[in-house]
Amino acid sequence: MKKLIIEKSKLVDNIDKLRSITNTPIIATLKNNGYGLGLDEFPKILEQNGIEFFAVATIEEAIKLRENGITAKIMMLHSTAIESDLLTLLNYEIIPTIGSFEALYVLDKISKENNVPLYAQLKIDTGFGRFGFLPEDMEKLINELKSHPNIGIIGTFSHFSCAFNEKSNYTDKQFNIFNKCVSKLTDAGIEPGIRHICNSSAFLTKLHMHLDTSRIGSALVGRILVQNALGLNKIGYMISAIEDIKMLPINSYVGYSNTYKTKFETKIGIVPVGYLDGLELKKGQDCFDLLGTLREIYSKIKSLNKKIYVEINNKNVPIIGKIGTNNIVIDLTDVDAKVGDIVKLDVNPMMVRPDIERVFE
Repeated sequence: MKKLIIEKSKLVDNIDKLRSITNTPIIATLKNNGYGLGLDEFPKILEQNGIEFFAVATIEEAIKLRENGITAKIMMLHSTAIESDLLTLLNYEIIPTIGSFEALYVLDKISKENNVPLYAQLKIDTGFGRFGFLPEDMEKLINELKSHPNIGIIGTFSHFSCAFNEKSNYTDKQFNIFNKCVSKLTDAGIEPGIRHICNSSAFLTKLHMHLDTSRIGSALVGRILVQNALGLNKIGYMISAIEDIKMLPINSYVGYSNTYKTKFETKIGIVPVGYLDGLELKKGQDCFDLLGTLREIYSKIKSLNKKIYVEINNKNVPIIGKIGTNNIVIDLTDVDAKVGDIVKLDVNPMMVRPDIERVFE
């Protein structure tokens, strides 16, 4: 038995805290299965608390939101020039993103074939190097947009690559590039629509960059890469149960690689949760810099001897031995515990498999 528990009151508190530092609306980013909270009840809670615009990273996420009854505005973050994908997005009333001339031409083709105007958001590549028009594309982009008046622009955005690194000036550089690109559009008589560039890290640390709206994902679940000055709650923990108990004699090895040896007779419990369920899995480093890499190496070295605890009957109990794919071993020597007792584990929801039940309390 295992479930991911989401405390609704803490989630609503996070929403309130985030809205307290901005005068603009929030776009809730629901990629990666809604940052692990799922695409059913989570977006409905967001809607109930005044968030009326969502962003997704895949067509499957967009379709699932619609099938789950979400009628709010939804935008696709990624640009695509695949005609069948664009047709699917439009069929489900998802706002597509145009980040290439190819995507613009295909959307124009669909518009003409169906004799209807179509609307999209523009993606500007300010230095991420993935989706979006480059600054040097702006003159051609302006001419193409004027040549395709049946394509309406309702938003223009970009994406920061290192916003969680508060000492880097690259975020400021990207912001300035974005503003210059938007100015070129407006100077040419093209309405850019809503402007947005902030992700969670920038939203929390660069208040002057909020523009017309911001895209918030990780901050909603309180698992952020910048200082948690707002006191955001960490959302989500897993529960399972002790499935077996046994006694190990002194000098017994536990788990793979023989990294742990009992120092005395030890009562152990087996819990059916492991790496496969997201336990102790962490999101990879998003931005390379020497200092950050050295810190990551130092952190990994320190973690070799770091104890990891779970909670049983309101007591912290250490995991012993390496975490397995499907289970962990815990030391129950000093705890009054029995088979079937509930075990509480700290996990990042985004790392938890989608097939594990999400329970909102």
